[in-house]
Amino acid sequence: AVNRMDHSFGQAHEHCPLGLVVGAGRSDVLDRPDLIASGLPLLCPGLGPQGADWTDARRRLHASKTNSTLYPLSRFVFGGGQWPPERALHNLNMALEQLGGPSGSAPNKGHCS
Repeated sequence: AVNRMDHSFGQAHEHCPLGLVVGAGRSDVLDRPDLIASGLPLLCPGLGPQGADWTDARRRLHASKTNSTLYPLSRFVFGGGQWPPERALHNLNMALEQLGGPSGSAPNKGHCS
């Protein structure tokens, strides 16, 4: 589908409710020039216990000027609801460190409390 995508679609429709779900470990897809040029927002699950590489995710977050990328961290942070709040908070802070922290939006230089 990416091969036939109108590359200006995502950029021309900045309030477009469409996007793509691509596993965070799928570098073969996420690094494709046509996907990057599309400007479509990306939802990339798979960080943490699902095996996607934090380094690749961090690189994409800080390098992309065309795609908004969201990495859901629920399973990593909450362990499927099995972990106590203290461990969830620890995991959240670890995720923020791994991803380089959100751009100045989290308190305490990328840590949550």
